[in-house]
Amino acid sequence: MNAITYNIIAGILVAAVLFGLRLMNKVPTAVRGNLFCASAMGLAILVTMFKDGSLASPALWLAIAVGMTLGLTLSNKVKMIQMPQMVAFLHGIGGGAAAIVSFLVLTDTGAPSAFERGSACLALAMGMTTIAGSFVAAGKLHQILPQKPVILPDHTKIIMAILAVMGFSVLMGTAFPQFLFGFFIFLMFVTGTAFGIGFTLRVGGADMPITISLLNSMGGVCAAIAGFA
Repeated sequence: MNAITYNIIAGILVAAVLFGLRLMNKVPTAVRGNLFCASAMGLAILVTMFKDGSLASPALWLAIAVGMTLGLTLSNKVKMIQMPQMVAFLHGIGGGAAAIVSFLVLTDTGAPSAFERGSACLALAMGMTTIAGSFVAAGKLHQILPQKPVILPDHTKIIMAILAVMGFSVLMGTAFPQFLFGFFIFLMFVTGTAFGIGFTLRVGGADMPITISLLNSMGGVCAAIAGFA
């Protein structure tokens, strides 16, 4: 598949996703819109696999089969009243997937460019924040964790310090890959996870849907950033 054909198909699929989102704005067409978006994104994955010549990879098909089986099993067992925590859990998995992709890019022996390295570092930190925060949110809504806000002494200062260290590790990992690169990757893992947990713990159960919406958006953003890596 040449680049022109691929870009045309990609544009059509992007338009299909946007149309599906438009259908999701109204209750009568929301289910149709959801299926439309899922189908378009599934086709996008297949087209990308075809372009990269990886359609014949058994490992990829096995991963897709396992993911689909788990998704269908969980969605059929979960009650509608439990859907918010299910959504939080699934988007957390998405953030974790983006973090794994970013980690593989950063540890690749092919020497990624500065732009790819920066995208991967940012997506790694954001992905860990998303998965940690989403799991805490799901745990609170499912009453596995206490629903009351957990506020530590100087909580805001601690969170801001973690955020500053996370930003510093992303910058160092991007600008100076030869200097303690493995340490800064580890620091991105730790600070991203800590920020996600600390940010979500202080939110009460009643306000958790708002936090989940924020984390869902963050999961989409970090997945998009990982795509540039």
